[in-house]
Parts: sequence; structure tokens; C-alpha cells
Amino acid sequence: MTETIENIKTEGISNDMMIFICVCLLIISIYICYYYLGNPYSNPKKETNQTDKEETVSNDPLEMIISSQQNCPVMGGETKLSACVKSPDYNSAFIVSVCCENCIGEIQNSLNNGGIYKIDEENNMNILYKNNQIAQIVPMCSEENVKLITENLNTKIYRN
Repeated sequence: MTETIENIKTEGISNDMMIFICVCLLIISIYICYYYLGNPYSNPKKETNQTDKEETVSNDPLEMIISSQQNCPVMGGETKLSACVKSPDYNSAFIVSVCCENCIGEIQNSLNNGGIYKIDEENNMNILYKNNQIAQIVPMCSEENVKLITENLNTKIYRN
């Protein structure tokens, strides 16, 4: 690879020299892309449209609870009712939000009989799990908490 300018003028660039130049240009291009665009594996960015809802992670417990209780854990639809269900494991009641009365019954029966729903505490929050997947964050049942949930979700209180 010790070609002189004289040899290049008379014979042209050899194949080895052409490969060397291409490899160098490729390495430089990769470095420039990496430097200006960043590492694509370190912090993936989600592309969003103006019409998409922006997803933000909140550390506010109330926002986390409200966000988790917008969808019914049984049928997946928009929640219309909020109710207190009793967890026999904790001997306490927790607020869940659902789309209909049947869903409240399904959750309560499952909790009573060790079914697909269970409530456990994680990171100082009570979580309703469905098939070991987080379904809702469920606060303890109290008059103040029920009022907070129903007002923020615009749900009705279910009383049986």
C-alpha cells in the first residue's frame, strides 16, 4: 500500500487501495452517525404524532392510581363504577374501578376463592393483579379515597 502519486497518475488506484479507502470512509461515516445521532441502543426514543397521547411517567401516586383505574381490569372498557372489594388476605377493602356490576362480582369472587385476581402490596402501593399481571393500583377503601377516585374518574359509587 505504498503507492506513490506518480504510480497513481500512471496506473490508477489499485484494488487494495480502493478497498482501503472505502473501509476508511465507512468507518468515518459510522462514527459521524454515532456521534451526531447517538447510540440507538442506549435510549430508544418513541416516535409520537401530534394526535397521539403523550405518555409520561409520573411519580405522583394519585396520578398513577387514576391512570391505572381508567380501564376495567375484567373487560378492558372504560370504567363507570368504583367499588370497595374485600381482600381476605389482608382483611381490608380496596377501591377498584370497573365498567359494570358483573365485573365487581367477578373480582370479589376471585379474591374470595383464590382465583385469577389477587391484591398484593408492592412499593408501598396496593396492586390488583390479574393472572400475575398488574391490573390496577387500588388504594385502601375510605370515604376520602372513594371521593377522590370517583371525582377524578367521574365514576359512580357502587353500593350493594
